[in-house]
Amino acid sequence: MGPLNFNSHRSHSFPPLIYEDVEILILGSLPGKKSIELKEYYGHPRNRMWKILCAITNCDLPTDYASKKIFLQKNKIGLWDVASSAERKGSLDSNIKKETPNDVDNLLINYPSINVIGFNGKKSESMYKKFFKLNRSIKFSLTNSKTFYYFNAYSQSSPKLPVIFSVPSGNFGNLTAGIFSKFMGLPVEKFVASTNLNDTVPRYMQTGIYIIYLWKYRTFLRV
Repeated sequence: MGPLNFNSHRSHSFPPLIYEDVEILILGSLPGKKSIELKEYYGHPRNRMWKILCAITNCDLPTDYASKKIFLQKNKIGLWDVASSAERKGSLDSNIKKETPNDVDNLLINYPSINVIGFNGKKSESMYKKFFKLNRSIKFSLTNSKTFYYFNAYSQSSPKLPVIFSVPSGNFGNLTAGIFSKFMGLPVEKFVASTNLNDTVPRYMQTGIYIIYLWKYRTFLRV
């Protein structure tokens, strides 16, 4: 008999929370400690997932887990995790190791109405790509972490009206995330882009020359 491994912290995911006519499947990596304790998807009170979903669908935030399930069914959204189990200390995605995947492919066969798969973070996205092939018949909402901040800001606003975002954006990466958010359903009226000395995009629009700074070589490259 080998030595016991007291440092192993293996966590397990929940069964899929899914309904017959589901169209959107949101995949996480693995439930956090608080979610496992409560036996609820996104159970930690500081988790923003439910607020973001309500911001996208323009509905009131459900107050209990039963209401959250009704909300998912009404909006044809399903929840699951890429990992069936994994070793992890704490709740950080960066601590996930030796993961075993759920049978997502079989779920897609059993629920052919699913036409969109979204990932709740970079870890779930990278794990999916590790274990599964992207299905050409399904749209994938790949991660852009900056879109979270737009939905998070809107989820905290009241009343829920179309908004104007003023965005500090040097190379327009932040602004691009805002445009993605608008296409995802966020009711944005318009954006105001603000730049300082980091004015790569405005300079390109004026001159037609795009300048990239190569940090490794400490030099500029004109494109």
